[in-house]
Amino acid sequence: MRPGAHASRAEGASGLYRGLRPLLAHADPRRLDLRRSATDPLGQWLARTMTERVAVPVYVVADLSASMAFGAGGGKRQTIAELAESAAQSAWRVGDPFGFVAADARVRESLTSPPMHSRAQGVRIAAALRATALEGRSADGLLDAARHLGRRRALVLLVSDFHFELAFTRRVLATLAGHFVVPVVVWDAAETAGAAPQGWIEVADSESADTRFLWLRPKLVDRIRVAAAARRDSLTALFRSLGLRPLYLDAGFSAEQVTRYFFGADDAA
Repeated sequence: MRPGAHASRAEGASGLYRGLRPLLAHADPRRLDLRRSATDPLGQWLARTMTERVAVPVYVVADLSASMAFGAGGGKRQTIAELAESAAQSAWRVGDPFGFVAADARVRESLTSPPMHSRAQGVRIAAALRATALEGRSADGLLDAARHLGRRRALVLLVSDFHFELAFTRRVLATLAGHFVVPVVVWDAAETAGAAPQGWIEVADSESADTRFLWLRPKLVDRIRVAAAARRDSLTALFRSLGLRPLYLDAGFSAEQVTRYFFGADDAA
């Protein structure tokens, strides 16, 4: 294990103070507490026990199927790039290794990066994402992402729009069960009719490339919004049934929103 900012379950010679134990049970004379030993009613020699601090691997596992290219100004891809860059910088500041796994129909080896301690890693990953065409027809590669995470328990930010069947989402999460997973749901306002125009529009499926024309009238816009809200409720129910708390980024990346999420704020999810 590498020293870091987080308390572990292992005892060591330094770290966070845990308590006192008899010296015979914790035979480390360096940790002998003479003052407490002198006042112990049982006359025992007492030694301080410490909890080692360790580094925790941090990964962003990103769905790079074609639907993640949706949105103006970079859209969901830009959100992933900014999230990866911010997560890498935060991990570097506290001494945690940061890794990135990209997947569409398969794991994208050229964009996948093993965990490392590098100040510039997030910048490199973000630049590569912005320059990469997202044309994958599925996100099946997410099922193989766990193979790139190693055996150590890690913090995994699973980033996707989750526009696939709930059963597939459950399968992906099952492969990551050995890690602490944060599902990051990235949507664009246009997907939920947040700023829907009126009249005829042409819509296209990002992954199948099928197109069709729709006459957007107020009732249809309302139906789209209701369906989006129902989808969000279904995803949230699935995540919570597995003991997970999702993070919804539906207005672009916000470092403040991510911070509130990890501090347990209800409005961040």
